[in-house]
Amino acid sequence: MATAFERRPDVGGAPADEAAALRRELGQAQARARELEEELRDARRLESLGRLAGGIAHDLNNVMAVISGFSEMMLRRIGPTDPLRKNAESIRKAAAWGVNLARSVLATGRAATQARQAVDLNAVVGNVVRTLGPLLGEHITVEARLGRDLEGVSVNSGRLEQVVMNLLLNARDAMEHGGRLVVETANSTLDGRSAVRLRISDTGCGMDEATLSRAFEPYFTTKPPGKGTGLGLATVFAIVAQHGGRVDAASTLGQGSTFTIDLPRATEPSRTASPPDAETQATVVVLESEAGVRELIGEILRIDGYRVLPALDFDDALAVAAAHPGPVHLVIADVMAPGVRDGRLLERLLATRPGIRALYASGDLEDSLEGDAGARGPRVFLHKPFTVDALLRKVRAALEG
Repeated sequence: MATAFERRPDVGGAPADEAAALRRELGQAQARARELEEELRDARRLESLGRLAGGIAHDLNNVMAVISGFSEMMLRRIGPTDPLRKNAESIRKAAAWGVNLARSVLATGRAATQARQAVDLNAVVGNVVRTLGPLLGEHITVEARLGRDLEGVSVNSGRLEQVVMNLLLNARDAMEHGGRLVVETANSTLDGRSAVRLRISDTGCGMDEATLSRAFEPYFTTKPPGKGTGLGLATVFAIVAQHGGRVDAASTLGQGSTFTIDLPRATEPSRTASPPDAETQATVVVLESEAGVRELIGEILRIDGYRVLPALDFDDALAVAAAHPGPVHLVIADVMAPGVRDGRLLERLLATRPGIRALYASGDLEDSLEGDAGARGPRVFLHKPFTVDALLRKVRAALEG
């Protein structure tokens, strides 16, 4: 027969079980709190690394602007049979790789929410194909099938250029021994809405199912060390997703790959760059703190007939504009220079040079002063690094207003 003492644990069993359960829940909560704290520390570390990478990429853009720009100037002066031409081509190819890497670093970690406008996809594709043409190689045949009456797409134009560039370079790398690259555009639908489609196909090495399933992962690459970063397709995926679009990939090992992108149609008419004209050339103030970039812009403009007033900073720009005896038509200014973003530079110049126009430049694909209260008048924007033709096109567009 059990004694009263022996029965007491049964009486207190329920509270004891509840206490044990509470202790377990408390332990689990503490463990989860430690996990969250570690995740927060990781997020902060990644944020710091992102800012550092962005700063490095911005500086790398300036370096690449100088290298690619002057190499292009050299190629315009070197004949096709000159023994130095191959070296100049190699410099330009290396610079293009650096440009692509810098833009990929800037693009992967940021949301493309600024500077969207209605863009003509055919115009963007045409410009990128012309720019990359020499870099794709003579062993690759490029066929463009651009749709008629194409709707505009609401995008950040610099980001869209990056998408097209990455896909073309990815196709080139897949066709090491040559092949055919087809670029197609057409109107389409996306989730029941009007959209515009870009499709790029190659006849290269293709991918097996395992590789295809990881194609858009950041830093995943099948290329040997020094040949790829694994950011190209990840950047494409990030940019398309940020613009509300969709990207699909299909590939067969040994038979090539096809990437299809659908982007929502814009609700406003698309804009294209103004064509060059033969108007009398203008006087341009070039405000750029990086000496190499400043010299490059100045040389390109002088060769094309412009008068150039170089300036190192805000005060220098005002001084050279004030000292020039004739009219000053345009200021080209890096948005990172003090007094540019808040509109002080343009306001001071307008006070003494009524009608002067502005062309803003930056290596940041997101940056175009859209929505900045201080930015006055039409805002023409130049992404760095730039080609000779791109700079001259933007200068003419800014002068035309």
